[in-house]
Amino acid sequence: APVANYFDRSKSAISLLGTFNVRDKEGQDITPLFTSRLKNLLILLVLYSEKSESGILGKKLTDILWGDKDDESARNNRNVTLRKLRVLLEKIGDVEIVNEAGFFRIRWGEGVFCDYRTVLKCIDEYKNSADSTDDTLLDQIFEILLYGPLLSNTFIDWLDDFKDAYSSLSIDLLRNLLDAKRNNPQMVLRIADILFLHDPLSEEALAARCS
Repeated sequence: APVANYFDRSKSAISLLGTFNVRDKEGQDITPLFTSRLKNLLILLVLYSEKSESGILGKKLTDILWGDKDDESARNNRNVTLRKLRVLLEKIGDVEIVNEAGFFRIRWGEGVFCDYRTVLKCIDEYKNSADSTDDTLLDQIFEILLYGPLLSNTFIDWLDDFKDAYSSLSIDLLRNLLDAKRNNPQMVLRIADILFLHDPLSEEALAARCS
């Protein structure tokens, strides 16, 4: 039977897995409206909002994106870019940038989907659930992992740590599942396919496929 889709990236969505993509409320692809500066600012805010509840310190954000400018110019650039990003976020739906005590973060409302945020939540839930036979949660995790690695065609220095962390998280989970589900051949094949996507040289995935 075909696997049901749990998630919809076709509208009100910010996608960071596979390639960067943004869809507005109507389902229009508004990715081209994001200049590299706007794209980097959005990615930075999303990643740091997941990393820490308070988000990212304003000074750190400015240093990462405008480290080549003097303080005043950097601050001006940041404020202008934040304003433009806020306008674009309104097109997407109930999602906004919050600035509290010098920290910036993304506040997610209802109805806006972010694949990266959702998969982190699902994996966390799965790891902490007493019931490791919860196939619905696993199906949800597999669906999102099939989107691919984090920002696979975006190359920026400060992204590397996030990419490595996401890659390790995905690969460790899939390796553990290969072991845990080894009596279920269909499931094993499915896990092996997803593992190849995240680790093309995976010996575990190859061994699982062959057996």
